Amino acid sequence: MGESLDTTVESARKALLGLYGWADDGSGELLEISVKTPEGKWRHQHLEPSALWDQELMDGVRAWSARGRECYMGAVSLTERPEKSWRRGGAALRGRAGALWLDVDCQAPGRESEEFFTGVDEAVDKVDSAIGPVLAGASLVVGSGWGVQYWVPLREPVPGGDASRAVRALVGVVGAVTGKKIDRVWDVTRVMRMPGTFNWRAGGDEGDERPTGVIRWPADEYRGDLRLTYWQAVDTLAARMGLGGPDCLDNLLERYSAVSGESEEGTEVHAPLGEWLGDLDRLADEVLEWADVLEPAGWRCVSDPDSRGSEQVWERPGKIVGGSSGPERSAVVYADRPDLLVVYSDSPATGLSAGLRGGGHRGSSAGVGVIDKWRAWVDLAWGGVASEAQASVRRGGDDPVGKALWAAWSDETTWVHEWASDLTMTALDRWSGEMPPPW
Repeated sequence: MGESLDTTVESARKALLGLYGWADDGSGELLEISVKTPEGKWRHQHLEPSALWDQELMDGVRAWSARGRECYMGAVSLTERPEKSWRRGGAALRGRAGALWLDVDCQAPGRESEEFFTGVDEAVDKVDSAIGPVLAGASLVVGSGWGVQYWVPLREPVPGGDASRAVRALVGVVGAVTGKKIDRVWDVTRVMRMPGTFNWRAGGDEGDERPTGVIRWPADEYRGDLRLTYWQAVDTLAARMGLGGPDCLDNLLERYSAVSGESEEGTEVHAPLGEWLGDLDRLADEVLEWADVLEPAGWRCVSDPDSRGSEQVWERPGKIVGGSSGPERSAVVYADRPDLLVVYSDSPATGLSAGLRGGGHRGSSAGVGVIDKWRAWVDLAWGGVASEAQASVRRGGDDPVGKALWAAWSDETTWVHEWASDLTMTALDRWSGEMPPPW
């Protein structure tokens, strides 16, 4: 096949119109473009769908990319703009999806492991074989510079949570069949590459860039009104794996959504769902910025507020703004560990106590300790009582942080409860009329 890419502005417009045209229906939904600078700073823009195939915007995105910036497109719409224009849209704002998606990495600088495909040709060949001729034929395939991305456009858009479930199954199936690592990107407002931009993974110098573009368009029999519906796509994937029937998506997720390793006999071991889903520590890191957690409690960021990819310096509550000694370095988020806040102040005014761990002795130059976003919110908003914070999330949240965590938690766990309920009813039906159930 060869890495033949269509990188023209016409291909970008055609791809965007085909993938996002559904969103331009007066619903008010927005799509996100994210731009990462060579210094690691992020800019997130939230646009009306019609802007995505505007010549000026497309030329602008391509120009940003040519100057060493990584540019990404959303796979799921937003129901509204985040409170701050540079902020990434989180799970609480998720809208609809007009396609299913797959992000497949190949070997690249710093990513030479055999768990990745050696190149785009191998990736396309193996993924096509894994998903079968129908889904392969229905896919728009984009070369992403150091990998390949699949879109399966749907006849009608579906809620982002529904798309997320199907993508989780798709990722699991392709990973299991090919034996390669497939990115887990099933809850995204930005991740996919726009044709005609560049991938700068190798570095920011001239010659390091890798072009992105369309490798293959959907076959004629899967275009327009002939696109697959959501359930046709799911049924096709399930039938491919011998799991057809009314519960096909649940069956796919049960078998393929989480694999934790190998048993002593060499067969795959599927981790209990509770070990993977609904983890509030992980969800907080995924859907929250440090500003979401710290600012409501009176903390102030005294470094560049747009330094999403570099060091963030925070000042505890109670300090006089503009005091003679200048801003205080009460805590720092370092670029290599953006999930942790390293706390240097031992003042009770920090509001952080129960969740702090490690990091040195109180008052030492090594810092008081470190804390993650979930534990920081528990300390600041709930006095360190994790059970009360968890109860708040499960009842829908009592503040913006709680609501965002509830949206993410609900999306991951609701289908599990429904699945368990269905299993219970099946068991009850099996016993009905024969003998009382044994519980």
